[in-house]
Amino acid sequence: MATERKYFSFRGRVFAGPRDAQGNPLGLTFMGNVPSLQVKMNVETDEHTESMSGLDLVDDMQITKRAAEISVDAEELLKDVLGYALNASVTEVTPGNVSTPETLCVNAETGKIFLLSKQNVSSVVLSDSSGDVDGEKYTVNGPHGSVEFLDVSGITGPVTAKYSYGAARRVVMFKSVLPEIWVRLNGINKTDMSKVVVDLYRVRLNPAETLDFINSGARSKFTLSGAVLADMTKPADGELGQFGRMILLDM
Repeated sequence: MATERKYFSFRGRVFAGPRDAQGNPLGLTFMGNVPSLQVKMNVETDEHTESMSGLDLVDDMQITKRAAEISVDAEELLKDVLGYALNASVTEVTPGNVSTPETLCVNAETGKIFLLSKQNVSSVVLSDSSGDVDGEKYTVNGPHGSVEFLDVSGITGPVTAKYSYGAARRVVMFKSVLPEIWVRLNGINKTDMSKVVVDLYRVRLNPAETLDFINSGARSKFTLSGAVLADMTKPADGELGQFGRMILLDM
């Protein structure tokens, strides 16, 4: 009788999120399109060589260490994923007004851009030591929050700015501790469209090694790598195990 073949090629939706003190997921967030999710399992062993035969045969081996690594390719600029990629704190900027003038520059110069502290700006009013600056002497890049002077004649002293600004999301690099998260794949085996679940209970992700802000490709991606750690809140002989599990849901 021929053995039924069970080839596999997984696709699916990947979710990740923080854990509580008992090691349970607090709520998982969709990570967007993930073209690659890999787990590499490693063991270190201690081998014993017998000394009786003269052939130095290895007659015993014990596993001394078990470890697992994870690699995730992400293609979408989602808030939580960016937080993992940049080891970042992510804050939402709500619309508002800069009513107390902020210093834009000490000396206005043509051919340079000067940066405002906010983005998505509008209603920009510049002032120097003698009053408001003629609006025809500068141009504003509203989305990026910058000012370029076209004519600096008559502009003296520090230049300040008042303006309105819109909503934005601020992602500040290297501003958080490495998170420990739960990773879930709600997977599909495309060879027969059966379903699979993969849970990794305690994942610690490193910041992305490379983030292509500019490249010549049609779209960019970044790779998140890290370790799948043993979750000691779970018993080794329990149904969950301590590293992770895969559940095959046959059609």
